Amino acid sequence: MKTTQFGNQTGIGASFRISEIDGKVFAHDCGIGFARSGEVDTTYLPKGDFLQGRRIDVIVITHTHYDHIGAILRLIRHHPEAYIVISDVAFRLFVVVMLDSLKISRKNEEWAREAGLPYERLFNEADLERFVESDMLYTVNMADTPYWVRNTPWPGWNIGFASAGHTSGAIMTFIESPGDWPAFFTGDVSSRSSRTVTGQMLPDKSFLDGFLDLPGLVMVTEATNGARRATSTPEQVENEIYNYLVKEVVPRDGIAFFPSFGQTKGPDTASMLVAMGFRPWIDGLIRNTMRIEAPETEQWLKEEKIFFFDEDSKEHADLQRRQVAQGEFGFTPVIASSATLNKGVSVKHAEMLLPERRNAVIFTGYTFEGSVAKEILNLGVERGRTIKLDRYVGRRRTEPTYVNVVCDVKHFDRSSHDYQDGLVERARLVNPSTLIVEHCDDEGFEGFRTALQAVAPQIPVIRGS
Repeated sequence: MKTTQFGNQTGIGASFRISEIDGKVFAHDCGIGFARSGEVDTTYLPKGDFLQGRRIDVIVITHTHYDHIGAILRLIRHHPEAYIVISDVAFRLFVVVMLDSLKISRKNEEWAREAGLPYERLFNEADLERFVESDMLYTVNMADTPYWVRNTPWPGWNIGFASAGHTSGAIMTFIESPGDWPAFFTGDVSSRSSRTVTGQMLPDKSFLDGFLDLPGLVMVTEATNGARRATSTPEQVENEIYNYLVKEVVPRDGIAFFPSFGQTKGPDTASMLVAMGFRPWIDGLIRNTMRIEAPETEQWLKEEKIFFFDEDSKEHADLQRRQVAQGEFGFTPVIASSATLNKGVSVKHAEMLLPERRNAVIFTGYTFEGSVAKEILNLGVERGRTIKLDRYVGRRRTEPTYVNVVCDVKHFDRSSHDYQDGLVERARLVNPSTLIVEHCDDEGFEGFRTALQAVAPQIPVIRGS
């Protein structure tokens, strides 16, 4: 067995793992990364040039975050020979996310053409259509997981799938080969439940059926929070958010602004606020992902437990945003994509909400280094500092706008990645012959490795590279 991570080696971004097992080649994900150099925002691709000229037998899409799927359609374009595996829930989210990405890429193409600059879209409409209609596509029914596919096209191969607990539709993969090279890929994983996703440590013993006892088992896992111990339960964090809102923001009729990732984090935050008795307003991609991840969405809209900024009229939506920002509805939670505050509809809210003392901007998930969100969090208690936002002007270009961050800035940790204790416990239970760790910075790797060796010194730990 040979397995290689072509994505970010010492952090998070552009995940693309290739594993050669007993003569077959498996790819797990193919994403994009985010970086910032001074004032310039950039994205980057994994290495390996999509393995052009080499065969890939199976492409597994573990979940639908951009750092795992941003370049997947280009990979599929170059590898029509590969089977594609994705859960049915993730498939629905994938189509929504890719349609949104196509809209953005068309806009970028227009800007580049007007500026006389070269621009090549990473994927196009034909790539998405090819994926949706592919005869090689295999969707895993999440209602029936975990389960094994024992009638693979190759005799002696068994491949199992189970929920990874990370996001809606996220899967982990178990591979048995005829040459006795067992492998377990967690993908991004969490044993902690959220409002929209049930956590998963491992599938039950009836599914595993002796898999963990196979000699030579290789386990590949992430360690985003490898250096961080869980200090609160998800329920305790929800209570902290509720108490902060009712004690600080509600009395001053402020706006509680939640910049959120379009998938999982946005629907999860909306579901949490509804359970608290608040009525959030929701904007951007989250309006679409909520309909997939929170089945109660349409009923909540009818009962006015949630509100969507107008999906059909940009002018009316902008009017609604101004009305909310000006406090016409009193205390209001606003959930908008994107979480990084690097472009996206959340910037429209940020430029109106951040300069007002009565408001609060609340982050609940991972904040990427170099993002505007990270910059705001790093301000600490320094109010009045100026930050730069890039906002859309009309349809075809962006321009910088500068705002003072006067509102409260809060971070409540509702990570959808396991913390050190969950990561260590899973590895201890699996007890692999080799453990490969990726999707983390140096601190995360060392923290996880040290904690694991304290309880399971027999497990060799290798940094994914």
